[in-house]
Amino acid sequence: MNGNGHDVKSIISKIKKCKCGPDIDIVIAVPSVYLELARKHDGKNIYVAAQNCHKSERNYTGEISAVMLDDLNIEWVLLGDCVRRTLFKESDELIGTKADDALCEGLNVIACLVERKEDDKTGKQHETILSQLKAISDRTDDWCGIVLAYQPVWTFKENITTIKVQEMHSLIRGWIRDNVDENAAKNTRIIYAGKVDSYNALELAEQKDIDGFLIGEKSLTKEFLQIINALKKIKKNVACLNDQDKPKG
Repeated sequence: MNGNGHDVKSIISKIKKCKCGPDIDIVIAVPSVYLELARKHDGKNIYVAAQNCHKSERNYTGEISAVMLDDLNIEWVLLGDCVRRTLFKESDELIGTKADDALCEGLNVIACLVERKEDDKTGKQHETILSQLKAISDRTDDWCGIVLAYQPVWTFKENITTIKVQEMHSLIRGWIRDNVDENAAKNTRIIYAGKVDSYNALELAEQKDIDGFLIGEKSLTKEFLQIINALKKIKKNVACLNDQDKPKG
């Protein structure tokens, strides 16, 4: 819930000048009031995402449905990020249902798997992440349209080692291999939604199971293009979340 129309156009303009090439997809998740504006200014391999949507099965005053997003030719939606899970208390089951609903309407879904500080302290981070993943898997068979984003909220203020991030991504991919199939495990993009900047982007991107990033406040700074340039070197993907608000982990 940050920025304005000028910021949206400015980010897209900068990305276009970066000339990322066909190997990098950039998804810009903007507030709903700027979806049409962003859609008018997107370009090749630059896509627009909504920051949330709700189930389409009944009336939810003030909410946006996947059907509405499809009507606006929006191809992506972000679901289950730390704000929705922490502040709005959305359950794993609800997020899984919303993901299935969006996929059924033809949208691609960036589904966040959120790890809180207490999960890290108690050693339950694997249990937490896999529970969220299972809630999605239980409700959909369409893995072609899903991107998973590992989001350890506590790392917005504290550092996490690259090895630990890779281990979690490997765990997620291994779970998909064991519980869905090898094809889904191989082709599902798993991106990192923790602290990413121009200093650690290349090291993170070089890891086997890190397929890109979900960028928050850095997407509004000059560092965002430096992060994209790091991905250009190894031809990986990046998703840009144009929102600065992060709850405390």
